Amino acid sequence: RDLHSFPTRRSSDLSFLPLLAGVLLLCLLLLPTRLYAQPSIAALMAKGDSCRDVCLFNRALSFYQQAYDNPSLADNPEQHMQLLERIMRTHFILSHWKEMPLASRQLFYLAKQHDNPAYLAKAYFMRGVRLCIEGDKELGYKTCLEAMAMMKKSDCPDKYHELTMSCALLTNLYISGGRFNDAQHMLDDMESYAHLS
Repeated sequence: RDLHSFPTRRSSDLSFLPLLAGVLLLCLLLLPTRLYAQPSIAALMAKGDSCRDVCLFNRALSFYQQAYDNPSLADNPEQHMQLLERIMRTHFILSHWKEMPLASRQLFYLAKQHDNPAYLAKAYFMRGVRLCIEGDKELGYKTCLEAMAMMKKSDCPDKYHELTMSCALLTNLYISGGRFNDAQHMLDDMESYAHLS
């Protein structure tokens, strides 16, 4: 057949092109947002936990801080408390004596606001530890024991694990303060809690 005998496409058949171009442009505009979307708080916390488990504490803290900077954190008090606990304890491990009390204080007031005895006890215990480190040992010991009593009364699912760790830490504080009898009693308590955890 003669090539000129083939039917030609009318211009009206191309009317879909502006719509197609608009859709493609929208996809291109949205693609970078999807590619560079901020990781979720849970994902950042998981990365931090992975680093913490292999003693990369500074790296863990950087992930926790990224999660803390996420504006949506305020919408989830439970996750907020979990994150503050991680930040508080990581500062303690790294001997960040200025930053640790701030995280502890934030956790204390958040737990109080949402009536969460377990996190309240965790924050209050670290306050006692800070007092001991700063030299106010008697008040520090008293605060730690009060915090442990709060934890014992709570419905925290891993409270006996928490109490075991608290006993271990308070034992060291007693030993550093020369209170060896109290340290021995704390070791006995730690053994009891360890069997329950």
